[in-house]
Amino acid sequence: MAAVNPRPRSRTTTPPVPAFGSVAEFIELVKAFNPSGGRAWFRGQVDANWGLTPSVLRKQEWIDHEVDMLNRFKQLSVSRVSSPPSTNWAWVCLAQHHRLPTRLLDWSENPLVALYFAVEVDERAPGKVFAMDPVSINAANYGSNVGLLLLTDDDDRLKNYLPTAASSQATKPLAVVAPQSFDRVVAQSGTFTVSHPAHVANDMVAESSSHIQSWTIPLTQKQSIRNELYKLGVNEASVYPDLDRISTMIRNEVA
Repeated sequence: MAAVNPRPRSRTTTPPVPAFGSVAEFIELVKAFNPSGGRAWFRGQVDANWGLTPSVLRKQEWIDHEVDMLNRFKQLSVSRVSSPPSTNWAWVCLAQHHRLPTRLLDWSENPLVALYFAVEVDERAPGKVFAMDPVSINAANYGSNVGLLLLTDDDDRLKNYLPTAASSQATKPLAVVAPQSFDRVVAQSGTFTVSHPAHVANDMVAESSSHIQSWTIPLTQKQSIRNELYKLGVNEASVYPDLDRISTMIRNEVA
């Protein structure tokens, strides 16, 4: 769920949304969000103007070369991972969490993780946290109550979403969970939505407003919320479980 994303990317056109300035205020907003499916997913973005667009859809070059980029990633990374993925979707998940543009968009079941990503850097802009009802998204976009889908090659409902799928049929975004095979997915309580490049309205905010809420964070409050999250154990080292991030956090503690 990386907070910093390549530009240009789509920008929301929705009216101003409620703002909050502390972790306590955010928790009250989360408590008031009652998804009909009983589960809520969250996503934080450091720039409140950004839309909910998967990274591969943010540049035409990435759309045109999506399969080539994924194949190149497989070629160069297979010898560098202890247990290379054995399925197509597992490769896409691994690529997503190592910053390759994919059709996946990161969400989290942990609202405080999403909040961290919204305030991770100042970016000279207010941040935003989205709350989504994933079960209702799937019911609306798939056309029946399918619950949450497991991101596996065996599910026929997801085969058309694979980058290598022959069909170009436009299909709406779906909420999916993946086996927690990677450290970051575990640390970030990670989940995904998966989009299809042939679907014109690739910004989920534009067409799923009844299933998605959002709240903004004033730029002036980002630092204080980062400090609050640090005291709660939500920080760079907990969200990014690698030794470089641990060292960065320790260095910053004595800066």
